[in-house]
Amino acid sequence: MMSCTVNNKPSNTNYVQQSCGNEHRCFERIQPALDAIATTHSNTWITFPIVEGDFYEKINLHTDRVEGLTVENTFDCLSNDALVDDDPEKIKASQGVALLLDIDSDRVKLNDVALHGNQDTLFANGSRAYIRNSTISGNYDFTFGNGQLLIEDSTIVSRKCGQPMKAGVIHSYFAVPSTQLKHDFGIVFIRSRLTRSKRAKSFSHIGASLASNKLYRWPICRPQCCRASTVY
Repeated sequence: MMSCTVNNKPSNTNYVQQSCGNEHRCFERIQPALDAIATTHSNTWITFPIVEGDFYEKINLHTDRVEGLTVENTFDCLSNDALVDDDPEKIKASQGVALLLDIDSDRVKLNDVALHGNQDTLFANGSRAYIRNSTISGNYDFTFGNGQLLIEDSTIVSRKCGQPMKAGVIHSYFAVPSTQLKHDFGIVFIRSRLTRSKRAKSFSHIGASLASNKLYRWPICRPQCCRASTVY
């Protein structure tokens, strides 16, 4: 995770930096700083600064509102994907989730966030979530899951794939919903922009369906399982 820059360290709130020494209210990792305020029950935003630096950790956010956060999964998916399947160095069934909306999550709001990865960047595995004014990037199936996810006024970035792409062959997809039967909609994109990184030669595709281990081509999305729904 890349943090923001803080010039003046606050004296009355928690903050995070890579080396604290004996400084009061200072945390060298983000998760303990979050845990320290987890008992605070309030309808207002809780903020704390993160001094410039790189922090490599898996963070659990026990909140339903997040703003101004950047998360990047830095697993070298491209190098791994470029290896032939029988190469002993290749990591099989690799996954690079940047953000998991876990099974018990509901009514989650994320504003002005950036989620960067390659395969499976955003996993919507909970109930309802709303993402606005944000950026989501990846190359393989990078927005997926069985939750109800509304993405509005955001940018979806198709990134470079590790394997060379053959003409006319669908290489990857950016939306892979597996909507539950009880829901009318799964993943919804409104007023959002699909673009590609400078290194990507083409866009991630938006069409096909996966059912009974057979691939079927669809015109707008790649639903998973027996029923799924994506709206663009």
